[in-house]
Amino acid sequence: MRNIASTPSGVTENLYDVLNATLEEGAFSAHFQPIVSIKQMACVGVEALARFRFPGTGRNVSPADLFEFAHRHNKVLELDRACRRKAFETFAQQRGTADQLLLFFNFEAAVLDRGVQGSGVISQAVCEYGLKPETIVIEINESAVEDLGSLLRFANAYRKQGFLIAMDDVGKAHSSLQRVAILKPDVLKLDRSIFQGIAQDGYKQEIFRALVRMGQKIGALILSEAIETEEEAVSSALLGSDLMQGYLFGQPRELELLDVQAVRQHVAGLSEKYATKSASMSKQRQSTVRHFVTMFHQLCQVVGQTHLDQFGHDFSLMPDIPPQIESLYGLTLGGMQNTPTVILGADSGRVRNKLYEPAQLGANHKLKEYYLSLMTLKKDFFITDPYISLATGSLCRTFSGLCTTKDGKPMILCMDVIHEPGM
Repeated sequence: MRNIASTPSGVTENLYDVLNATLEEGAFSAHFQPIVSIKQMACVGVEALARFRFPGTGRNVSPADLFEFAHRHNKVLELDRACRRKAFETFAQQRGTADQLLLFFNFEAAVLDRGVQGSGVISQAVCEYGLKPETIVIEINESAVEDLGSLLRFANAYRKQGFLIAMDDVGKAHSSLQRVAILKPDVLKLDRSIFQGIAQDGYKQEIFRALVRMGQKIGALILSEAIETEEEAVSSALLGSDLMQGYLFGQPRELELLDVQAVRQHVAGLSEKYATKSASMSKQRQSTVRHFVTMFHQLCQVVGQTHLDQFGHDFSLMPDIPPQIESLYGLTLGGMQNTPTVILGADSGRVRNKLYEPAQLGANHKLKEYYLSLMTLKKDFFITDPYISLATGSLCRTFSGLCTTKDGKPMILCMDVIHEPGM
């Protein structure tokens, strides 16, 4: 059976014993992991994490295994409440630390499907230990709940009392963005899979930014979990992460062993790296954009020396066109394409399919941002935000502006440029 194991010395370890010791004797501990803000240069809170051991051997027990065991034996509610009380009790004992930090704790949301909601047990325990609801963050893994109505009622009831609500594991395979929109939590804890390797992955960066924008729309802060390296921390901050947690800032430990001042000093050092990187990226973006703007105006000069029916013939002869420029095409002032799409650079040899095909003569671009914004704002030049090009399938930005052909015909020249991380 999974609940019984033998140690090398032959001593039998039984999860029944662990569960009984936990529920009847309180024989377990609460450890705490820092939650920081690089932009505020602060340690803003801690997450409480239960730590269990086998009686007799003292060997660590996986919390996930014990909660699974408790589920199978209908003891998960009791175990969840015991862990919660231990966290509150331990946190309250360190009054100097507790007064300046938020306390995050996990709520076993699966019990909501059993009709357990609004009992007031959490509120009573917080009051008993002299804590304030506005300093307590209830973490909910929404995927563990089938009854969305119960989940919403639970979150709203505690939010009205001043508690904060965090949604855990957002972006993981089983999480539901629909529930994020419905619950409107105060904190979105992004799963590690979202930002692992994000510094070199432009698509992941856009997903991250989309979640940040969603958080901003519903009034939620973004917390990046399981941060392990300085590169991950700085990259997450640059992309909009408000809070962070992970081994980089400290492993879970007893609260009295948590050196908040040391954590703050570490975060202050990362804040300097973030500021330096942010300034460097801003300069690089400006330089890159200026480079492509200059190239765009050079291409406009070529258009001015070319008859409309010869569009594109001279572009391929220009030796200094950057490979990031994917394609060029012209539009009438009415938004209709009046030239072929000229494919350039690294994209020229790509195999085509029916989903992504360059637009042809006569195509209607009236609702495209590069046309609509240029004309609506009455500008001579416009640069879009990154988007997926229907011509190539690449993440790109389009530079559009007014120019005139050798025939004296006005044209909107459009230049698609591959969007790279940091651009």
